Amino acid sequence: MKSARHILIGIMMISSITLYAEEYNIGSLSEEVKQAYAASSYEEVVRLCDRAIGRLKQTTSVNSLTLTRLMDYKAMSMRMLGNYSGAESCYKDEISLLEDYPTRVDDVRCKLGVLYTEMGLYGEAEETLGAVTGKRQKGWSMLHLASLSMRRGDQEEAIERLNEIIGTYPDEEIQISAHQNLGFILMDSPQRDAQESAKTHLRYAIDRLPQDRLSYHTTLGNLALLEAKMGEYPASLRHINEAIEWYETTGKTSLTDYKIAIRKKGEILMIKGNRAEAAKIYRKYFGIEKAFAIARFSTMTEQNRLDFWKTLKPGVSKIFAIEEECPDFLLDVSLFRREVTLLGDAEKSEMKRRLSITGREITGALKRGEIAIDFVRYRKKDREMYGAIIIPSAAMNMPIKFLPLWEEEELHGYKIGNTLRLDEAMCSNYMQDKNLLYTDSTLSHYIWDALDRELSKYKCKDIYFVPDGILHLLAIEYMRQDDGVTLHRISTLSRLIDRKEHTISPKSKMLAAGGLDFDDTDFKEEPGNGINHDAMNYLQERLKHIDRPFSYLRGARMEIDSIRAYSAFDTDTTTLQTERQLKRAIKGKKYNILHLSTHGYALDVSVPEMPEAIRDSITEDRSLLASGIALTGANVAYKSGSSEDGIISAREFCEMDLRNVDLIVLSACQTGLGRFSDEGPAGLVRGLKKGGAGAMIVSLWSVNDRATMLFMKHLYMALRRQTEPDIHTAFSRARDAFAKEPISVRKFDSKRMKAKRGEMTYESPQYCNAFILIDGIK
Repeated sequence: MKSARHILIGIMMISSITLYAEEYNIGSLSEEVKQAYAASSYEEVVRLCDRAIGRLKQTTSVNSLTLTRLMDYKAMSMRMLGNYSGAESCYKDEISLLEDYPTRVDDVRCKLGVLYTEMGLYGEAEETLGAVTGKRQKGWSMLHLASLSMRRGDQEEAIERLNEIIGTYPDEEIQISAHQNLGFILMDSPQRDAQESAKTHLRYAIDRLPQDRLSYHTTLGNLALLEAKMGEYPASLRHINEAIEWYETTGKTSLTDYKIAIRKKGEILMIKGNRAEAAKIYRKYFGIEKAFAIARFSTMTEQNRLDFWKTLKPGVSKIFAIEEECPDFLLDVSLFRREVTLLGDAEKSEMKRRLSITGREITGALKRGEIAIDFVRYRKKDREMYGAIIIPSAAMNMPIKFLPLWEEEELHGYKIGNTLRLDEAMCSNYMQDKNLLYTDSTLSHYIWDALDRELSKYKCKDIYFVPDGILHLLAIEYMRQDDGVTLHRISTLSRLIDRKEHTISPKSKMLAAGGLDFDDTDFKEEPGNGINHDAMNYLQERLKHIDRPFSYLRGARMEIDSIRAYSAFDTDTTTLQTERQLKRAIKGKKYNILHLSTHGYALDVSVPEMPEAIRDSITEDRSLLASGIALTGANVAYKSGSSEDGIISAREFCEMDLRNVDLIVLSACQTGLGRFSDEGPAGLVRGLKKGGAGAMIVSLWSVNDRATMLFMKHLYMALRRQTEPDIHTAFSRARDAFAKEPISVRKFDSKRMKAKRGEMTYESPQYCNAFILIDGIK
C-alpha cells in the first residue's frame, strides 16, 4: 500500500508541478510550467510557480537552483503581463537566494539590468550591470551597457564599450555579438568610412557563425541591407535571397525572422529605386503580418501586443515610402497599423474583425459629401516624413490618393514668429506661445495649402481626419480658414464603419465628479484586491521631493454645480470620487457619460525616437504611466497599504472595459498630451481608446480654471437644446459662445499712467483652442 506521502506526491504531479526527491533536481522542472509559458499563458505560469514555490519553501531542504528557476519563469511571465515591479522583485529574490552560486547571481543581475534599462531606470541599470563580476558574464553586462548608452543617446560611448569588449573578452560568442552590434549601429551612418567599418564587423560575425544557424542568416540580411546603401546591388540581392531561401527551406527558423528578411528585401529594392517591385515584396510581407495578427491577437496579453508592435513598427513605417505607387495598399496598411496600436483587452471579441478592415469598407462607410484624411508618419531614405492618404466616399467615384507633405525635421523646426520652433511652442507652458502658434497665418498655410489644393478637387462638406506623430498634439482643425467644410478629428477610420454604435442617447446616464479633496484622509473604502500604486510611484520617481502634487480646484466645484443645473441627462454629481469607486462604476457599466473635473498631468510630451536597434515595448508601455488624472485623496492615499493611490494612469485605463462610455470629458490640464509617435494617440487618449471609450474631450495644455468652467457650461447648454445629442455640433457651438464671454481685466492707461478696469473676451487661442474633440462622429 502506498504511503500518504507517496499519494500526495502523485496528486502534486497531476495537478501542479512535478517535485522529485533528491533535492528536486533542476532537470525535473514541471512540464506544466514550460508548456504554459510556451503557450503564452502567463497568468497560469505565475499561478503554478507560486504554488510550487510555496511547496518548496515548506520542505526541510530547499534546492536554491530549483527555486530560482521557478522565480525566473515567474519574472518573465510578470514582465509579459506588464507587472514590471513584480518581475523586479522576483529577480531580487533570486539574487538573495543564490549567494553560494556567483555565476548564477551574475546571470540574474544581467536580466535585472536589462529590465531596468527597458523600464527607463538607467541609473539602477548601470549600477546592477556594473556589479557583475564573472569574466564571461562581465562581457554580456558590457553588451547591455552599450545598449544603455544608445538609449541615452550616446552613440560614441556605445561604440567605445563595444570596442572595449572586442579588445578584452576572448569568448567567441561575446566577440561575435559585439561585432554584430557594432555593425548594426554603424550601418545607419551616411559616412562611407563608417559603412566600410560596419561591413567589416558584420563580415567578422558571418565568417565565424555556422551557416545552419539563424544568427548567420540574420546577420547576412543586415549585410545585404548595408550593401544596398553602399550601392552594391548585385551582392545585396544575392545575400538577401540566400537568407530568404534558407528560411523557406529549413525548419530551423521562425515566422518572425522570415518576414523580417522579406521586409529587408523590400527596403533593398526601395534603395535601388525599384518602387514597383518593392511594393510587390511589401505586399507579401504585410500579408504575413496581418494573417499572424488576425490569428493570434486575441490570445495575446497587452505586453505581447506591444512586443508584436515593436517588431512590426519599423517595417510598416518604411512601407509608406512607396508613396504614390499603391495608395490603396497603403490605406490597408495604415488601417491595420491603427487597429494594432489601439485594440485592448476590452475588445477581444472584435479583434479579428477590426484587424481585417480594408480600405474598400472605409470608402463605402463615407457618406456623400464626406472624405477622410489619414495622416501617416513614415521613414524614407533615413528621414522621417509626413504624408496623407486622401480617401473619397464611394459615391464620388474618385481614386484614393497619397500626398507627400513635410519632412519631420522641417515641420518640427518651423519657426513661429521667426524665433520659436513649432515643437517648442506646442510643448510650452506659456500661454503667449499658444496664441502665437494658432495665430501664425504662415504656419496655417504651410500645413494646409498642399492639402487644400488637393481637396479643392472634391465637393465635400465634412472631412474626417486621423492625426499622426506631432499632429496628435496640434489642433490643426483650428488652423484652417472656414470655407463651409467641417473638420472632425477621429482616432481611427474604423470609427466610420460603426458610427451608429457611437451616438449619444438622450437617455444616457451621466457621472460628473469635481471639487475633489486631494488631501482627504477620512474617506472609507471597502477592502479590495489588486492594490495598484504604480502611477504614484512613477510620479514620485519623476517629480522628486514633491509631497503634495495636487492642489484644490475651486473652479471644479463651480463646474460641477453648473453641470447639475444645465445637464439634460440623468446625472449623478459628486465631490467625493475615489479611484476604487470610479473603477467599480466603470466595471458595472453604470454610466454612459463621464465628466471628470480634476487635475491631469503628462510628464512625457516630446520624447525623441530611440534608434531602431534598441526600441522595446516596455518603454512604450511605461510611457503610459506618465499621464494620468487625480481623484479623491491622491496626495495621501498611496501611504495606505489598503487603498489605491488615488490616481488613474493611462496604463490603467488600458485595462478597463470602457465600451459602455459613449462620451468622456476630461476637464483637466494636459489630458490630450503624452509621448507622441506612430503608436497612436498620446497618453490618456491612447489609454482610453485601448479601453474602448467613445467620444472624448481633452485638453492640449494647462487650462484656466474659470475658463474651463464657462466652456463646460456652454457645452451642456448646447447639448440640452438638441433633441438628439450631437456632440460635434454642441462642441462647436459651445466654443463659439464661450469665445464671446467677457473677462474683466486690469489694463494700463498710458495717458493717466495707472491701471484701470476693462473687458476682453475668451476668443484668444490660449482659451478657445485648449480643448479638442476626438471621435465626435455625426
